[in-house]
Amino acid sequence: MTHNSHMVHLETDTAVFNLRVVCVFVAGDYVLIHRAEPDDFWTAPGGRVELGESTREAAAREMREELKVAVEVGRLLWVVEYFFEAQGRDFLEVTFFYQAHFPPGSNINPDLPLFYGDDFGMPLIFRWVRVEELEELRFYPSFLKTALRELPETLQHVIFREED
Repeated sequence: MTHNSHMVHLETDTAVFNLRVVCVFVAGDYVLIHRAEPDDFWTAPGGRVELGESTREAAAREMREELKVAVEVGRLLWVVEYFFEAQGRDFLEVTFFYQAHFPPGSNINPDLPLFYGDDFGMPLIFRWVRVEELEELRFYPSFLKTALRELPETLQHVIFREED
């Protein structure tokens, strides 16, 4: 997590709100996932939006910070109202999921199945997996396990409650 007080983030003793962005990288039947080294679950790469930046700008910034690469942020796939419980609190994350692409000639592809990034000193593990392998992983939000099998043709609005 960044230590930036300008993130769109609200919290109380019982609840947390985050405005987030996610980059969806798909190569054939592979998708790029990541986790912070101490975590026991995976997500698609992304992060929180800062005040004053668009979600598209936030997606590009997060990938620059975590992967040290300028990615092409493509079309918006999903806007998700994501409800879940963690650390004894109720979370609502409103997340913008963008299709994204690495620059031509990038070595970040499924031939490099596992590699590392960094989020302000927190080691990040990145991994290409076959979309069907997501079923066997602790991967959130879990609706993506099926949604990623075929990217939507048009923007989808999803309201999803994690029942973990």
